[in-house]
Amino acid sequence: MTKKISKRDIKTLEEILRTELFTDLVGETPKKLQKKLQKGKVPKSLTEKVYFIYEITEYLQGSYDYQGIRNWFDRERVELENNSPSQYLGFDWKPEDEYAKRVLELARSLKG
Repeated sequence: MTKKISKRDIKTLEEILRTELFTDLVGETPKKLQKKLQKGKVPKSLTEKVYFIYEITEYLQGSYDYQGIRNWFDRERVELENNSPSQYLGFDWKPEDEYAKRVLELARSLKG
């Protein structure tokens, strides 16, 4: 079952990631996502991406401040074949993809 996105979820993620990184990771600007939400037209795939990125940021908040989280997404990692998490995900990813799971596991490993 897919959770529903709230305006609060979008606002929180935008505050943490800023508009550009949010858009790169989710594939939609926060403003457009808000409009889709108001119209009740948020695709399931987009909802799943938002919650996936939200989960990653929750793990990272135990180790990083917001700037550190943004840096984490852009810093190359040996565990991701010397790619940054945002490069490793690319643009056309799904939470169930193996490489997406690797990014999540990397974030989860920081929580201890």
